[in-house]
Amino acid sequence: MEDVMIDLPISPTLLRVVRVFRIGRILRLIKAAKGIRKLLFALVVSLPALFNIGALLGLITFIYAILGMSLFGHVKLQGALDDMVNFQTFGRSMQLLFRLMTSAGWNDVLESLMIQPPDCDPHFNRQTNGDCGHPLLAITYFTSFIIISYMIVINMYIAIILENFNQAHQEEEIGIVEDDLEMFYIRWSKYDPHATQFIHFAQLSDFIASLDPPLGIGKPNTVALVSFNLPISRGNKIHCLDILHALVKHVLGHVEETDNFKQLQEQMDVKFKKQFPTRKELEIVSSTRIWKRQEKAAKTIQNTWRDYQR
Repeated sequence: MEDVMIDLPISPTLLRVVRVFRIGRILRLIKAAKGIRKLLFALVVSLPALFNIGALLGLITFIYAILGMSLFGHVKLQGALDDMVNFQTFGRSMQLLFRLMTSAGWNDVLESLMIQPPDCDPHFNRQTNGDCGHPLLAITYFTSFIIISYMIVINMYIAIILENFNQAHQEEEIGIVEDDLEMFYIRWSKYDPHATQFIHFAQLSDFIASLDPPLGIGKPNTVALVSFNLPISRGNKIHCLDILHALVKHVLGHVEETDNFKQLQEQMDVKFKKQFPTRKELEIVSSTRIWKRQEKAAKTIQNTWRDYQR
């Protein structure tokens, strides 16, 4: 193990710095940090697209670096051009273009590339233009590169992040988000401490009333429970996934056939599998709607019997 650690190109101590990112878990527990969580979510969702834009930007920079070496590699070093800032090598061309992406000092570099006699020698080393510049080519080169890289590609980064942030905001305003599912299972653990995946029917009303909006339904919530028509298993037990699906449908409306609900349902199933590896099955003996009918029938019989006794 020590030999492997010695062969590493960086110090193993630096790898421990990565642990500092664990502090992000605290944000899951702080309700006031919902805005920060939303920003982080937008950033993580944007990473694939940002990587593609970065690859495109790298390709554009590569092409312009080759063009810069061909067009301006011979220009006399003066003004903003020196031993480090020039187009003489590919590495220095990439370094200079990376600086120009931020539009830092591009006008000084452009002025140095437009050098003309008598400040340069048009016959230097018997080259076509000596060590003089090409004003028209330099203007075209810099203008096109700054427009493509700085004004278009770089701003695409901002556009993608804002788009994903706006999408996250809309999902939060309209439907169910990851935090709502997390909150559901946190509250569920209080009513099902042994992780049986079931709660007793008598606990259902209190459990749903304890949930935060939009999933929570305050008391009296008997009418809502009956309308959910939840399956009741043997022993008057109700499964947590049946409750969650019913609450989501209640929040989003009748969207069983839409692609968005199917995607959300898959997300709920994945979240459930993280909490419980397998779903336990019990024999279904009733439902909340049947229970309500039976309760009403029992009360009718009791009232009739009392009236008969009088």
